[in-house]
Amino acid sequence: MESLRDDARVRVQAPSDPLRALHTRLRDPTTPPDEFVRLSDRLAQSLVEFAVADLAYAERTVVTRTGAPFVGRDLARRDDLIGVSILRAGSAMEAALRRVLWPSLPIGKILIQRDDENGCAPVLSYCKLPVRTGPATTVLLCDPMLATGGSACRAVDCLVERGVRPEGIILVSMIAAPEGIVRVRNRHPSVRVVVSMIDDGLNEHKYICPGIGDFGDLYFNSN
Repeated sequence: MESLRDDARVRVQAPSDPLRALHTRLRDPTTPPDEFVRLSDRLAQSLVEFAVADLAYAERTVVTRTGAPFVGRDLARRDDLIGVSILRAGSAMEAALRRVLWPSLPIGKILIQRDDENGCAPVLSYCKLPVRTGPATTVLLCDPMLATGGSACRAVDCLVERGVRPEGIILVSMIAAPEGIVRVRNRHPSVRVVVSMIDDGLNEHKYICPGIGDFGDLYFNSN
């Protein structure tokens, strides 16, 4: 765990009582579906705000409503930034991407079919990326749960096959198992990983522990 925290390309939200309280309520099985969605949206927005600190910024001066100049900062390469969600759970983070960045942020979608329990390799079933995707693109790749890392690795493969540089990819996850982070970093050392919390590890069923359960089922109230 400590080696992951020392990895310059792995960033974890600073622990705080409010953040732990948010995680506690999300993980509590008695939390009602409506509350789970609200809390998930709060955490997603907090995490995306944390993740965009990894983007390139440049100085920008504006004239305020008082007529005085303000020297601030803004994204340096806005036109090269896209979001990509790993379906289905990743789509729950799309609203946070657009709230934090801008409402028309281009968003792609990747669907990976997996069978971790039986050791089957993840299969790419669908990939739809914005037209401008290419070597200059920076991608915020969203998947709330990073467990074995199989789906994330296949999604990164998909992006690289379509011209995106690995160093331009930022994987954003709410909860991660150390095994998943290690797998992604071993396969794609240049990819950056941003997570809210790193849990203890995987159980015998390849689920994150203590974890949260099936995030997609919980968020979309389909369990």
